Amino acid sequence: MGCPPPSCVRWGGCRRAVDLDADIFGALLDEHVPRLGVQQRQHILDAAAIGAYRVQPDLPVVEILVCDDAPQFKGVTADLALCWVHAGRHFKKLTPVFAHHRALVEAFLADFWAYYHGLQAYRAAPTAVERARLDAA
Repeated sequence: MGCPPPSCVRWGGCRRAVDLDADIFGALLDEHVPRLGVQQRQHILDAAAIGAYRVQPDLPVVEILVCDDAPQFKGVTADLALCWVHAGRHFKKLTPVFAHHRALVEAFLADFWAYYHGLQAYRAAPTAVERARLDAA
């Protein structure tokens, strides 16, 4: 049957779309670009896997991935979003010049981590009262 044109891999005189398993794709890489370094080969394999995932028709494709900004997630989805806990580390990098701004950042970080620790405590022992408190925060 073949795959849709955007996901096709065309080699040399091949005139039709083909689905390739990892072994065949690896053999074609060895044959057509034998001097690839380890990192370059891995980049091609990663890109091919992401391309195949994005065009496959059997599973829904995730459009936005909420993650920790690790480089291995780049390109997997159309958009990346930091989970709020990981976004917090960017606030720790702020170095305000003015004392008032430093106090604002320090207060924000204290509230931020207090909320995080409250969520951790709630997860360990959830109660309706604590849920309402966290929802209101």
